[in-house]
Amino acid sequence: VTAYLLIPDAGVKGTGKDGRRPAVIALHPTNETGKRDIATEEGRINRKYGLELVSRGYIVLAPDALTAGERIYAGLPAFRSGPFYDRYPDWSTVGKNIVDHRQGIDLLASLELADPGRIGAIGHSFGGYNAYFLAGLDDRIRAVVSSCGFSPFYGDSRPTHWGVRDWYTHLPKVTPYLSRYEVPFEFHEIAALAAPVPSFHYFGQNDGIFPHWKAIGECMAELRELYRFLGAGDRFRAVMTDGEHDFPPEIREMAYAFLDRWLMEDAAERADGSGSKA
Repeated sequence: VTAYLLIPDAGVKGTGKDGRRPAVIALHPTNETGKRDIATEEGRINRKYGLELVSRGYIVLAPDALTAGERIYAGLPAFRSGPFYDRYPDWSTVGKNIVDHRQGIDLLASLELADPGRIGAIGHSFGGYNAYFLAGLDDRIRAVVSSCGFSPFYGDSRPTHWGVRDWYTHLPKVTPYLSRYEVPFEFHEIAALAAPVPSFHYFGQNDGIFPHWKAIGECMAELRELYRFLGAGDRFRAVMTDGEHDFPPEIREMAYAFLDRWLMEDAAERADGSGSKA
């Protein structure tokens, strides 16, 4: 899996008493440049969160998802998943991404400079849902940020985009369910798998890709109740604005402050296992 590994300069804050730093796996949105969009100066405006996080003292791993960056299938445009399903018809790209990203966590946990007890995940859009999917299936993720990455079937005018398509197919096995107007699960149930790991979700009322903000808000309210039930209400934050499908500066600052709270050294000292699952 091709990736960039970003290491902060020695003088940047974030080093703990043991000489180790917090680490983050930064997952890119739907863009053919993949990791370059979030981890280099050539990235688009409001997408360079990997580069910004390394400047704040985090070790950052920014991998290419399958079909993006250096992992685009030969002769095809980006985000064409057909060859993957030709070879693995019973798999899903969502599952493949989770496996790849868990291997990324293996790498971060192996680094001498990284604290394996202070690893987070962050992403926008495509990277946003990959981030909270990962947090639900890997106990080593101690904080997660998802920007414009939450999209329930409920309230979605085109829920079939999660199933079989002629370009990027996420979860092919949901297509038969959707054809019967059924759903086998809902996405806040996936996000709930991470609880009580500190989780930050952002969504906008004018998001042209995921416009069903009322349904998203209802799911966020249920997630909040779950965190409160687990005695971890301070570990969940959902932010809604009238914004578009974007990760604007003021929201990124809120997200970074959230990560700082749960992953920087002072949080690690007081947490007695903060972010670990009950």
